Amino acid sequence: MKGYWKLVVLMVLALAGLLLAVASAWAGPQGAGPAEPMAPAGVVSGTISYQGRLLQGNTPVNGNREITFNLYTQASGGAPLWSQPRDVTVNNGLFNADLTLDPAFFNGQALWLGVQVEGDLQEMSPRQPLLPAPYAFSLRPGAVISANLGAPLLLLNNSDGWGIESHSTNGFGVAGYSTNDVAVYGESVNTTAAYFTSTYGVGVHANTPSNSAAVLGVSTGSGNGSAGVVGYSVNGVGVIASAAYGHALRTFGPSLIQGPNPQQIALLRWYPAIQTPISFTVGTHPGALAFDGANMWIANYGSGTVSVLRANNGELVRTCTVGRSPTGIAYDGANMWVTNGDDSNVNVLRASDCAHVMTPTVGDLPSRIAFDGANMWVTNGNGDSVSVLRASDGYHVMTPTISEGPWGLAFDGTNMWVTTWTGVVVLRAIDGARVMTLTVGSNDADIAFDGANMWVTSMYNDTVYVLRASDGVQVQQVVSPTVGDGPSSIAFDGANMWVVNELADTVSVLRAANGAPVATFPVGDRPVDIAFDGANMWISNNWSNTVSKR
Repeated sequence: MKGYWKLVVLMVLALAGLLLAVASAWAGPQGAGPAEPMAPAGVVSGTISYQGRLLQGNTPVNGNREITFNLYTQASGGAPLWSQPRDVTVNNGLFNADLTLDPAFFNGQALWLGVQVEGDLQEMSPRQPLLPAPYAFSLRPGAVISANLGAPLLLLNNSDGWGIESHSTNGFGVAGYSTNDVAVYGESVNTTAAYFTSTYGVGVHANTPSNSAAVLGVSTGSGNGSAGVVGYSVNGVGVIASAAYGHALRTFGPSLIQGPNPQQIALLRWYPAIQTPISFTVGTHPGALAFDGANMWIANYGSGTVSVLRANNGELVRTCTVGRSPTGIAYDGANMWVTNGDDSNVNVLRASDCAHVMTPTVGDLPSRIAFDGANMWVTNGNGDSVSVLRASDGYHVMTPTISEGPWGLAFDGTNMWVTTWTGVVVLRAIDGARVMTLTVGSNDADIAFDGANMWVTSMYNDTVYVLRASDGVQVQQVVSPTVGDGPSSIAFDGANMWVVNELADTVSVLRAANGAPVATFPVGDRPVDIAFDGANMWISNNWSNTVSKR
């Protein structure tokens, strides 16, 4: 893959004397240029004038590029009805392409346009709906208004397409979808303001100025235990409620309600990661990573510190002192929890200012740590146990025994999955009872949940095992060379699994749906951990004393 592009386009479809204007944005809102004037009444054309601005990162592209346009009869999947590669000249990011389509395509069926820039392995997502129903639609005076950086107001009417879209200076104002898609989507100058879908998707999604979701809701019609309401404060989760499965309400912060919420964890997909790696210097031997909704926290094993970097630009916010050999780190919505391997305790730091809140004692050689919505789970590498601490006050709730050597942790909404030297142990979160003991690889290092399956890395076998969360059945193995040498840490971005190949100094990206390889990226020297910030992946490079942002 050459890179994740940003593309902002203004499409004008001329049919039966009517112009239907559609503005769309991928990977971040940008202006698209003035709207074209409407054609005179009575002109019939099968041409789409596709105008846009192409960016790589935030830099306008110049020169010749091949862009392939595909027409589909469905919003995702399926073979294209029509496809046309076009060589376009891009000047300061701006380009224009006239696409000639067969008028027979516009027979009342729903159509979507996909766009793929040369060098990218995938089309940009989502596809853009086209609305070929001119005789059933009337455009009121003033419905299309040009502006310096794009159409500030577009009114379209179709059962499967945009309802209302309005642009502010740098992003969407309001966009509306109908029955099966987004109903309302709004962005302020630089950040999402409102986002709403109906039966099959998100109910309401609003972002705060810190780029954290304020409200995100999924209807019960999804039927898969998706979140009913998810609210984020400036630095973390505010409220989570699940629908068909799990608890109806869970709050994060001072008030905590314990309970499982199967298949809600890890289902949110945000934006594609950047292509060109960016590295930032941190402390000595960086290891575990965690995101608080605004900043990325990096535990520096060799210096007994935590580096806090602003996620949007990597700026160092602060450096916090912790205990000896910090090995694991996790966020509870208000505080950051750091395990100190050589001190047999956990430092709890207030995320807003890094003040020490408490230091509960755990077992021998505490390693990884994970949050289940009420309690913190800490693997004790030399203690053959897991310490479960109540997040609100650090109270020691229970200590399940795992004699196989516990290390990695992941929560599926009901159970806590623990990797060991010989496989995986599954513990019921509510009482710590052992649900399953699964034999997979050897020296299983890390584990992550994709909403349906658990992905387990095995360093010694150069393999990633995929286990069905409902019953532990192995459904897949991903082996070398699809993954690199020494796969250790793993993280999910909502569509793909990212596997850190510790001995190869690379990261492998695998499609979660089938394990197919997507890409392999080089990172720093001896990468050991990975975390997702909702937009980009962060990888700690233990021997480089850096973190890579991709």
